[in-house]
Amino acid sequence: MRGLITVLLLALPCLALADEDEVFWGDEADEEVAKSPRSWEDEAPAAKAPDSAPASDAPRQLAPQPLPARRAIAVLVSPRDPAANQAAAAFEAELARALEANGRLEPIDLLRKLGGRADPMPRPEVQGHFEAGKRAYNDLDLEVAAREYLTALKLLLERPENVVPAQVAHGFALTGAAYLLNGDTDRATASFKRAALIASGFEPPPTDFSPDIIEAYEAARTETEAGPKGALTVTANVAHAAVSLGGRPVGIAPVKLDELPVGRHHLLVVSRTRRPWASFVEVGEGGATVTAQLEALPTAAPLDRALETAVVEMSAQKAGLGARDLGNLLETGYLVLGTARTDTVGTLVEYQAYDLASGRMALGGRKTVIPGAPTFEAEMQALAPQLAAALLDPPVVAQADDGPPLTERAWFWPVIGGTAAAAVVGGVVYAIAATRGPPQAPSLLLTGVP
Repeated sequence: MRGLITVLLLALPCLALADEDEVFWGDEADEEVAKSPRSWEDEAPAAKAPDSAPASDAPRQLAPQPLPARRAIAVLVSPRDPAANQAAAAFEAELARALEANGRLEPIDLLRKLGGRADPMPRPEVQGHFEAGKRAYNDLDLEVAAREYLTALKLLLERPENVVPAQVAHGFALTGAAYLLNGDTDRATASFKRAALIASGFEPPPTDFSPDIIEAYEAARTETEAGPKGALTVTANVAHAAVSLGGRPVGIAPVKLDELPVGRHHLLVVSRTRRPWASFVEVGEGGATVTAQLEALPTAAPLDRALETAVVEMSAQKAGLGARDLGNLLETGYLVLGTARTDTVGTLVEYQAYDLASGRMALGGRKTVIPGAPTFEAEMQALAPQLAAALLDPPVVAQADDGPPLTERAWFWPVIGGTAAAAVVGGVVYAIAATRGPPQAPSLLLTGVP
C-alpha cells in the first residue's frame, strides 16, 4: 500500500513622450523606464568598510542575481460550437494575462510567432519630421513646428495597422501645444480633441507639457466626452477575433460599443491565425457598422492541424502527437489546451496543462465561463499560480514517517474521508481525492494532520 501511495503521488504536481529626443516613438518605453527601479549598473557602489575593521566584520557584497528566465507557454482554447466562440477567446486571453501577471511563465504571442504582427518601427521620414518639429518648437518657430508634426502624423496614419494610439495621441498633443503657444486656440483645441479620440486614456506627461497646456488638453477632452455620442458595431469574418478601440481591448467580435464620442476612432481586430485588420472609423450620431475582413496567415495551417489533433487526444489525459507538434511549432515545452462548449448556465471550458518534455498532464479541470462576469477575472488570476506550480514545481515524493502504515492508523480514514490514497511528508497529510463525473486530474489535498 505504501508503495502504491508513493507511485500515485509521484504522478501529481504540488498545487498550490519623456525624452524629447524620442518624443513620438519612445514615450511609452521612457515612461516604463522612469517607473522601474534603477538597474544594478546605476546603483552607487557600496561604501567600503574602514581599513581598521576586521575583514570578518565587513558586510558581504553580494553580486546581483539575475531573475530566473520565464518559460514560454502556449494557451489555446478551441470552441466546439459557434455560441462558444466568445467564451473560448475570453478564457484564452484572460488566462494569458493572468499568467503574464503571475510572472513564472511567459505566454506566447501566437500572432507574433506566426509572423502576423511585428513591432512598429519608426519610418525615417516620419522620425525626420518629428525631429524637425522639435527643433522648430525649441526655437519658438511654432507654426513650422506644428506643420512638421502634422506632416509626420499624416505619414504615420497612412498605415493604420502599425498605429500605436497612445503615440499618435502624443503627436497630436504636441501639435496642439505648438498652436496654443502661438495663440491659435481653435486649432489647439481641435488637435487636443483628436488626441482624446485616438486614445481616450492618454495623459500628457508633465515632463513634456507645461501645466497650462495640460489644463487646456483636459478641457478639450472633457468637452469631447460630453459632446454628441454614437454607437459602433463590429463584426468579423472569423471567430475568435479580439477587438480593440483606441488601444484598449473591448471584447470579442461581434461587439457593439455604445456612447462613443462622435469622431474618428482607431479600430484594430486580431485573431491568432489571421493577419490583423485595422482602420480609422468615423462614428456619427447615427452610429456605424464595420465588418473586419481578416486574411489567413499561410504559416497558421500547420498549427491548425496540430491543434485539431491535440484536441482529439485530450481524452487520453497526456500529451499526444498533436500537443507535441504544437510545442515544436511554437518552441515551447508547456501547453494549456482547452475546449469550450455551450452549457445551460454559460460556456463550459475544459482545460489540461501539459509538460511536453515528460508528456505528463500536470493539471486539468473545468470552469463555467460567462464573459464579463464580475468573478471571471479573479478566477483566472487564481488559476494562473496553480498552473505555474503544477508545471514548474517538482512532483511531491511521499515518504511515510516512522510507525505503522498511515492507512492502518485508527484515526486516518475518519479524518481524510473518502479519498483514494494518502501519505505523510513532514507531518502534513497528502491525499489523493477520488473524482466523480467526467475524467479529470485528481485533486491533491493538503491537511495539517500530525
